[in-house]
Amino acid sequence: MHAVCVRWGAMRRLLFRSLFVLGWCAVAGMAVAQTLPNPAPPPASAPSVVANPQTPEEFFARARQLSDLEAGGIPFHLKAAISLDKNTGLRETGSYEEWWVTPHMWRKEVTLGTFRYLATADSRRSTMYASQVPAPWQMSVILRSVPFRVSARLTERQRWRREKTKVNHIPVISLTGRPCKAVTSPVKTPTNCGDQYIFTNEGVVRVKKLNGVSTVFNEFRAFGKQLIPTSMETADSVGPIASITVDEIESFNPDAHRLAGLSQIPPGLQLVKGIEPGSFHDGPGMKPPKLLHAVEASLPADMRIRRPFHATAVVATIVDLDGRPRTIHVIQSSGTALDDAAAASVQQYRFTPAQSKGIPVPMEIDVVVQFNLR
Repeated sequence: MHAVCVRWGAMRRLLFRSLFVLGWCAVAGMAVAQTLPNPAPPPASAPSVVANPQTPEEFFARARQLSDLEAGGIPFHLKAAISLDKNTGLRETGSYEEWWVTPHMWRKEVTLGTFRYLATADSRRSTMYASQVPAPWQMSVILRSVPFRVSARLTERQRWRREKTKVNHIPVISLTGRPCKAVTSPVKTPTNCGDQYIFTNEGVVRVKKLNGVSTVFNEFRAFGKQLIPTSMETADSVGPIASITVDEIESFNPDAHRLAGLSQIPPGLQLVKGIEPGSFHDGPGMKPPKLLHAVEASLPADMRIRRPFHATAVVATIVDLDGRPRTIHVIQSSGTALDDAAAASVQQYRFTPAQSKGIPVPMEIDVVVQFNLR
């Protein structure tokens, strides 16, 4: 037996708290090959920055030096086209554009149908603007996928399991966060629990699985001494989310005129605190999702003989406009086996969507799954 409790109080997790340090405990490596396009080998001309990476730290350092545009240190201008899959409930096209000068001076613009988003940073602060709130839930997925970045903090962690494997018969190196361990303290994300990066033997990242979303990187293009992916395909356990194609990437001279343009705010945008589901859900007129249908999580066979047995897993998910859970990931663990069972059951839940003043909106919620055998 298991009990379900849906919580929506403490769910505002800042989009930029950590671009890539997020959890994914439910999908194995081979599932990526079934959901997303077959990753083709990168060009043989990939520059040698960190020779023959062996340790997790070396693989992350090499990927950062090879393909992270910010690590290259060259001011750049990037444009990309976005196409959402009809499976997401919002079949829209859009664009992403970024001007980057330094880690503290940049500008990002995204359009998605009629929705517009802008983020700017100068030496003093960063600010975000949007044409409406809340944003489509797919926006946070897009901003985590393009351009490719590797957090420097990943290279400092020692909790990665390295193994040689194959995806669609292509030899790769998989780095997986150590198995989830039971957490009895208040809800928090276990350190890189279940995260996964898949590299070529040369150290180029081809797949990442974070925060319930898998991304495959393809069609690498030389830029300076780097090798930049220009095709990104994203999906979660439900199905494809978005295809992103980089149309243009170039270096630019950040002269005074261009620097002044980085901070200009077009009309029709309002200042916002964030764009991820959960950023705008305080105040009157807001109703959280209502659970309509729950599926009992199946205990692993070796745990059914233990009596009494009690365990709790907490799963974070976005409830979309159709009431379906998306981007499912564990934020409080009861161990890998139970986490997988909890995530699989939550994927089958159905809700009425959240509402803001009577209008359906996406919302991130926490689902508490309790396992009890007496």
